[in-house]
Amino acid sequence: ILNAMLRSLLIDRYKMAVHYENRPMDAYTLVAAKPKLTKADPANRTGCRRQNQQSQGRSLMVRLACQNMTMAQFAEQVQAFDPDIFYPALDGTGMEGAWDFTVDYDAMAGLNARYPGMRVNGGAPTPEGEASEPNGSVTFAEALGKLGLKLETHKRPEPVLVINHIEEKPTEN
Repeated sequence: ILNAMLRSLLIDRYKMAVHYENRPMDAYTLVAAKPKLTKADPANRTGCRRQNQQSQGRSLMVRLACQNMTMAQFAEQVQAFDPDIFYPALDGTGMEGAWDFTVDYDAMAGLNARYPGMRVNGGAPTPEGEASEPNGSVTFAEALGKLGLKLETHKRPEPVLVINHIEEKPTEN
């Protein structure tokens, strides 16, 4: 709802004109390397839930427990588990049926790798040129690798917001 409000404000105050169009973008496909998953009991509820989420310094350790999930269902949800995934993933595993599996990963690992001196919760930044303490955390993609799954990047058409026009100065209130 916040994005819609912000877009409305920009359209109103900056006379912004936009449209969506499909453009070739890097997007992920979930593939099976050598899957190590357990066949699901169809009587179980379908879904993934976060368990034991713990903050440890600059890390946010997450245990994602998935039950009775098809790979198509899981691929659709991958974007919600990793902030570095901007478009929905496609299922390219070829795996039939539903599965039970657990993914243990650091939700902040990608961000910490990009910004090694970043402050977390008001803490002091890492001194320039000094490596942050290794914590053994793994990214979501690395954790999937331990299960025999892999996220591959492919170019495919995805919807993007295109700004056709925007005024340099906003209108008065």
